Amino acid sequence: MISRIPFAQREQLSPAGRDIYASILNTRGNLDGPFLAWLHSPGLAAPAEQLGFFCRFNTSLASVESELLILLAATHFRCTGEWQIHAVIALTAGLDFASLDAVLTGLTPTLPSHRLSVLYALSTELLHHNEIS
Repeated sequence: MISRIPFAQREQLSPAGRDIYASILNTRGNLDGPFLAWLHSPGLAAPAEQLGFFCRFNTSLASVESELLILLAATHFRCTGEWQIHAVIALTAGLDFASLDAVLTGLTPTLPSHRLSVLYALSTELLHHNEIS
């Protein structure tokens, strides 16, 4: 697939752009996802990257929990790119293929812990009904 947005070459970025480029690589290890577009606007990229980092890595959620929630939201909102990026991360974090397949197809997965099952139930209720009973 060919991107409509040109890849941001580090040496062609402004000093602020190079700083955020380095920060993204340092915290994420790659420029997958929205970062390609964000790098064209360092004023957007810096706070957006910091917010994403905080929400993903500075919570009380374990990695497997965070990835399950990301995949549920990606499925609900039909975010294919987000799904593709985070499915691999979720497998590494401890979700199995059967759980990923269930989430992707809208079935209830058999999850390995009660906490994951509760997070699944709460998040799907919120996504489908915009409230938690």
